[in-house]
Amino acid sequence: MSRSRYRLLLAAPLVGALLAAGLGACSSAPAATPPATPAVTAAPVLTGAAAGQVMYEQSCASCHGAGGVGIKFTLDNQTIEVPAITFAELDALYHDKFDTMAVDTITKGVDEAGQPLNRMMPRWTIFSDQQLADIVTYLKTLK
Repeated sequence: MSRSRYRLLLAAPLVGALLAAGLGACSSAPAATPPATPAVTAAPVLTGAAAGQVMYEQSCASCHGAGGVGIKFTLDNQTIEVPAITFAELDALYHDKFDTMAVDTITKGVDEAGQPLNRMMPRWTIFSDQQLADIVTYLKTLK
């Protein structure tokens, strides 16, 4: 291959890029602008009874019912009555120890006398202290 032909092959990509740039600059079309990014608003962080209600509905309501009124169902030909856990029901048992007893019942599965509840009652050890406080706050709203 001759030296001049080799130079032409090397220069061709550069000439093409310069032509493209020059033609693009002469174009009457406006330069494309990237689409605006929509503003993202953070979901409100729930606290207190509102947070407790969400956790109750996800973890407790399937057995204790909406609003903590308790439910009755049959499983393997056995009728199971899940007790109501409204504040009115539990305060009658726990009196001035409501917060502590509710947490012990949720996490340890014990009744007001410290005796184990039915094994069907999960021992909810996954909740943080704040989550437990929020659940107890929610339970206090159940009349």
